[in-house]
Amino acid sequence: MDRGGPTGEGRTQGIAPGPIGERQDLQPLASRFFLTAAYRDYEPASAAAQRLRDQGLATARPRQMDLRGETLFGLVVYFDGDDAGARVREALFGVTAPDATFESYRNRQAGWPNEGSLQ
Repeated sequence: MDRGGPTGEGRTQGIAPGPIGERQDLQPLASRFFLTAAYRDYEPASAAAQRLRDQGLATARPRQMDLRGETLFGLVVYFDGDDAGARVREALFGVTAPDATFESYRNRQAGWPNEGSLQ
């Protein structure tokens, strides 16, 4: 039953299928970032990024990456400038790990987190 008038007033529009916010999540926020972990699927990377944002790392996002022909989703935290980078790096060592993957990278990878930049 259509309750809307000729201009569509009163109608409710649905949301397109797919993960909410995925497109926005994959957009770079700065030219530099720390890569903290890598996931095979978008969903766990996105969930981990949200948990980091909840802990104050506002620029944590998943980032689609290709590694040797395989698509992965990196958990990155964007930053601009050396001072911001130092603050983000320090915060990454102090946050509660959002999941076991992040904790594994943090505890076992030399030079963690890896710094990257957009080209």
